[in-house]
Amino acid sequence: MKKNILIVSAHPEPTSLTRQLVDVTVETLGAAGHEIVQSELYGMKWKAVFDADDFPVRTNPDRLSFIMESGHAYVTGNQTPDVVAEQAKLLAADAVILQFPLWWYGVPAILKGWIERVYAFGFAYGYQNGTNEFRFGDGILKGKRALVNVQAGGPVADYGRRGINAPIEQLLFPLTHGALFYPGMDVLPTHAVYSAGHVSTAEEVEAIKAGWRARLAGLFTDAPIPFRAQNGGDFPDRHTMADDVAPGQTGIVAHVAEKLRFVDAVAGDAAAIASVVNGAYRANGAVEGWTNERGLLDGPRIGEAGVRALIARGRILLLRRLTDGAISGCINIAIDDDGAWHTSMLAVAPDEQTAGIGKLIKQEVERQAAAAGAPRMRMEVIRQREALIAWHRRRGYELTGETLAFPYDDPSVGHPLRPDLELVVMEKQLNSTVG
Repeated sequence: MKKNILIVSAHPEPTSLTRQLVDVTVETLGAAGHEIVQSELYGMKWKAVFDADDFPVRTNPDRLSFIMESGHAYVTGNQTPDVVAEQAKLLAADAVILQFPLWWYGVPAILKGWIERVYAFGFAYGYQNGTNEFRFGDGILKGKRALVNVQAGGPVADYGRRGINAPIEQLLFPLTHGALFYPGMDVLPTHAVYSAGHVSTAEEVEAIKAGWRARLAGLFTDAPIPFRAQNGGDFPDRHTMADDVAPGQTGIVAHVAEKLRFVDAVAGDAAAIASVVNGAYRANGAVEGWTNERGLLDGPRIGEAGVRALIARGRILLLRRLTDGAISGCINIAIDDDGAWHTSMLAVAPDEQTAGIGKLIKQEVERQAAAAGAPRMRMEVIRQREALIAWHRRRGYELTGETLAFPYDDPSVGHPLRPDLELVVMEKQLNSTVG
């Protein structure tokens, strides 16, 4: 189906990588039958400064109030012609693509000026009734798609989860969540080109272009960033996130509702599961989770072969992220002779702990157990792991008084560092209200 695509680009050099990728956008989407409209800001000599000249007919000539004058100009039809034209392009577009270089951790000034001047009060904010009711998922641009293509000078490592520059999605949060999601657009994950300043061969350029063409193929099918909508219940007063939403998370990451799915593990998941478990229990990654067994055991908690053996004789339930397929957490499940569901190896990726994932996993396995008619949940915990025992007690598990000898002769559990380790048995009674 033919769509209308608006491309807003900002780079002053016609031979730049950004401008070459704009050409790829035009060629690729044009060849697919879409109508292409461009706002090439440097070529248009766009006025980047938002000032009194934007309001030829003032409602208050003595003091400049941008909100008041912007709203007055929009309602009375006294906006400047260039702003009116850009607003019309946005309203007509099915998708908006922004292409620009990353300059000082943000968009070029000319693109920021385009947003400031085009996003009039009553148009992009204060929509319909002059309040904050229609924003962050609602608004005049609701139903349209947005895709950002940014060229960054630094290498990809600088923009990793612990990179010195911070992840690109966090750097561009004011653009993606603010300027694009605020008036209602569905914003796709950013397409970034890293080390753009060091591209030197035709082969490198062609590889970058090929990657961008492949990305454009999903413009109307790829899943958008799951930003939390203002009016979906996560913000009861339109200002502050509800306490039960993203518990333990603050700042930018709390605004993204990570989509998760429970699935049963297959043998091909064994390596990834082992990595999550060892990271959680042995603190062998960049982030040390609170479930680590520092001072109690050393060495790998489990290897890939051990995970495969568990999958072969039972179940490992995974909580998997839909956005990238990564495993956020897991738990091993067996059924005892008395019908109790016996769990072990509860693990949450260290950099996702404190987000309530462990609680989600426990609730789901208990829900499944209750639905299957299991009378109780059962597990063993190392007696010296007092914080973990307390965590489970807060969730309805009680010590049975039974203890078991620690399997010192089993190398698959790691290398014990103390001679007094033992296991305590904990149980939780189930009923029809579990869920």
